[in-house]
Amino acid sequence: MSEFTLSFINNGKKFKVPKMTVGSHEAALDAMIQYGKIEEEKYNRLFNKQLILVQLKKIDKNVKLEDIAELHPDEYLDLFQAVWDSGRSKKGDRKFR
Repeated sequence: MSEFTLSFINNGKKFKVPKMTVGSHEAALDAMIQYGKIEEEKYNRLFNKQLILVQLKKIDKNVKLEDIAELHPDEYLDLFQAVWDSGRSKKGDRKFR
C-alpha cells in the first residue's frame, strides 16, 4: 500500500489509506443524499470524492471535501486508486473482501 503526504492531512505527515469497509461505502452513500437528484456524471464525480473523504477522515477529522477538490489531478487519481484498492483482497482484484 502506498504512502501519501498531503499538506492538509495530519500536518503533512505520511499516511496510508485505511481499508475500505462496507460502513465506509455506506457513509459515502449517505453523504450523497444532500445533493438530491443530480446528473449521473456529476453524481459519480462527487461520490468518488466522498469515498476519499470518508477514508481520509479516519486519519484526520478536519479534512474537507474542498481539500480533495483542490488536489492536483495526478494526486487525486493516485489517491482515488489507493482508496479503491483498499477495499480489495489484492491490488487490481475485481473481488472485494
